[in-house]
Order: sequence, then C-alpha cells, then structure tokens
Amino acid sequence: MKILLTDIIEKGDVFTFLETVDSFYDGCEIQISVQNSIKVIQQKRNMYTLAGVLKAPVVSRCDRCGKKIRIELDRHYEYILQVGEAPEFADEYQCSDEDCETLYLAEASIESKEIISEQLMLALPVHRLCDTGCKGLCKACGVDLNIEKCQCEEDNTNSPFAILRTLQKK
Repeated sequence: MKILLTDIIEKGDVFTFLETVDSFYDGCEIQISVQNSIKVIQQKRNMYTLAGVLKAPVVSRCDRCGKKIRIELDRHYEYILQVGEAPEFADEYQCSDEDCETLYLAEASIESKEIISEQLMLALPVHRLCDTGCKGLCKACGVDLNIEKCQCEEDNTNSPFAILRTLQKK
C-alpha cells in the first residue's frame, strides 16, 4: 500500500490493513497476510512520524530438531520520515538512535510493504525453538533425541579436553 504523505493532516491519519508478504529470510518462508496498523503524523513541513504495530504468524523450523514451528510475531515500531536528501556524514560517524530510525525519502510517499518486510525480519527471534528443552538431533546418526535415545557411543577423543583424562588425581 502506498501512503502519500502530502495527504496527511497535522492530527495524523491511521491506516489499518492486511498486507501480503512473500519473502524468505534466515530459514523462514514468509507467505502470509500481516495485520498492520500505522499512524502517520506531520511534525513539520517535510517531517513526519510513523508509528506502527504488526501482527503475523510465521512458519519456521526449530534450530535444533528441524520441526516446523509457528511463531506469532507482535511488534511495535517507529520511524521519523524526512522528505529530502539525507545529510552527508563523516566516514567515522557514530549513529544515534534517532539516526537509525530516520528514513530520508526522495518523494513524499512511502511503500508499506518495504517497512513491513523490514519489521518482520527484525521481529524474528534469533533462536527459534519448538520447546525450550528441545534436545535436537544426534550429530552422529541424526535421530530426534526428543523422541528416542540413540544407540551411538559418544566419541570425545577429538575434544580439546580429552587430554584432561590422562591427568591423575593427586
């Protein structure tokens, strides 16, 4: 959905809509309709604030055992929209939080799908697990350790700590 900033009045406008997103990111195939609510308020002549909430179910795989899992994302986000060219920064410039939240726009419109895709990626958890106690797969035979115990013998001879077994207690 394209939002024209020139149509925004000072008190702000609220947009609530479903946006269909098709993307693949970090092991997650995202083909969903995202419930999104965006409020845009004009602050100055060419400056706006955008605050939004997105809710979306995402299907991914457990990082340990590979089972399909469903993750419910619920994310609040804010941007400062500045119409005009971005300022020039020195090569070694430390960004403030406000710098990271500011989007410089060439024209007074913004595409909601780009913002939603970015926020979906930021909302995904770093570690996606089916259960906090997931044991994962055996690295030797590949059996799911949550379901059954494997019959592999553990070989720790290549471990950096294997030399400690040769030390005798005094």
